[in-house]
Amino acid sequence: MKRQCLWFVETTLVLLCLGSGTAQGQDAVVTFYSHGSFLTTGLPGAVHDIYIGSIFDGLQGIFSFRDGFFAHNNRFLSLRIAPGPHTFGASNGKRPEPRETLDVDLKAGGQYFIRAQGESKGVPGIFTIQHGRLDLMPCADAQKDMEKAKALNDKALWKKMRPQRASLIVDESSPPACQ
Repeated sequence: MKRQCLWFVETTLVLLCLGSGTAQGQDAVVTFYSHGSFLTTGLPGAVHDIYIGSIFDGLQGIFSFRDGFFAHNNRFLSLRIAPGPHTFGASNGKRPEPRETLDVDLKAGGQYFIRAQGESKGVPGIFTIQHGRLDLMPCADAQKDMEKAKALNDKALWKKMRPQRASLIVDESSPPACQ
């Protein structure tokens, strides 16, 4: 399969290469996951606010964690992504702010687990502002976090990304095992 690349021009030029390289073994597998409870979001001492925003690679939105009823959001999605430096972001807006990003240099054939969570400020139930946060997690910790996680459905992908579904998504009904 050939690599599928998309060009996006805004204030800067961004090249996003997702999907398969010359061989799928050359791509990195990145599992994004979110877990948390809407019932504890914003409460003092809550460390894992529910996150229902979008995940970005640079300025390109890839998918959203909003999936069905979200009182509890234990979801994951594993993607094949071209190796090299990436700036992933988690945002409820059109693009992530610098504090909502995570720089990762993906290695060919590597396996990565990235936890998305929200950081809320304000008064729960009245007025809250949420910012996304991404953390690169060790596999063992990610496995523990995803014990009851379910895969996101196909509609989670942004419409621009859906044509690449076959080469982008790693089909798994449960979180991937540690390599």
